[in-house]
Amino acid sequence: MSKTSILTCTGLVFLVSQIVILKILAKINLKEVITLQTTFSNLTFSSIIAEWKANGSIDYYFLHYYFDFIHPIFYSLFLFAIISKVLYSKLHIEKYVSISYLPFVAGLFDIIENILHLHMITNSIYPKEIVIMSAFFTNLKWLLLISCLLVPILFLFPSKTKRLKE
Repeated sequence: MSKTSILTCTGLVFLVSQIVILKILAKINLKEVITLQTTFSNLTFSSIIAEWKANGSIDYYFLHYYFDFIHPIFYSLFLFAIISKVLYSKLHIEKYVSISYLPFVAGLFDIIENILHLHMITNSIYPKEIVIMSAFFTNLKWLLLISCLLVPILFLFPSKTKRLKE
């Protein structure tokens, strides 16, 4: 299988998975979902969950986890394929090989976030320390994912690439 085929396949699987998750979460207030996942406040976390339990939206949040535990595998493989294609196929830069593994670190952080959220929600406990830890992993995951999207763009600009190769 060629690198382009791998990139296309992983991209399609990632896209389908993302669409499924977004369709589920669209039944909840997406702004609240983002707030819940990124907040460092246990009061904010618990109030959103209480609201979702009261109006039945919590069922959709639980449903999204069926896909969200495998989703990190899909986006990690897709981003790995993009970064690898740019760094190795196009630019032949071997010294930045560790960058291509960052999507898997982000995926691991996503799974940790999911586990922490499920633990808190199913046990109806929202300790400040766990909410902070969860937000830390979530925000770091997003930082890594954005960085992973920027890496191929930055390496494709000749002036940047020339400086990095030297």
